[in-house]
Amino acid sequence: MPEIKHNLNSKQKHFCDVYLNNNRNASDAYRQAFGSDKAESVINASASRLLRNVKVRDYIVKIQQQNAQITQRKQDIDRDFLITEYLDVLRLSKETKQLSTARQTLDSLAHLAGLWTDRREVTTNINVDATLRQLETADLLQALKSSNTNAIDGEFYEVNGD
Repeated sequence: MPEIKHNLNSKQKHFCDVYLNNNRNASDAYRQAFGSDKAESVINASASRLLRNVKVRDYIVKIQQQNAQITQRKQDIDRDFLITEYLDVLRLSKETKQLSTARQTLDSLAHLAGLWTDRREVTTNINVDATLRQLETADLLQALKSSNTNAIDGEFYEVNGD
């Protein structure tokens, strides 16, 4: 990939590079680029201010986009390699009449191509009481008005369609 053009000074560029390679910890990146002889609060504020700098932010975004493109290319190459290998296994298993291997290979190819997905069960634990408490009174009244239930003096009764 070509070098990304920037209008950063050497310390700003070093900050960006360390930030991107150091789990996006701006304070650590600032310490490495500008020195650590300042108070922690000053370092945190300066690092935050540097991240808001338009030139710095643009450079970071460009590097992230470039990294995403590189990752996508690697994934494409890996997928193409796997498909080629699976096709070789499929051809060999047909020649040797190993049908179970051929079927497993086809299953793997279909999964790799996104034709099949694994079934995953997701369970959640929702606390209904807490959710209801978060609703505004107006929201509850609106919900009551739109349902078949009415309230008079805080007591609820069912409305018949008759």
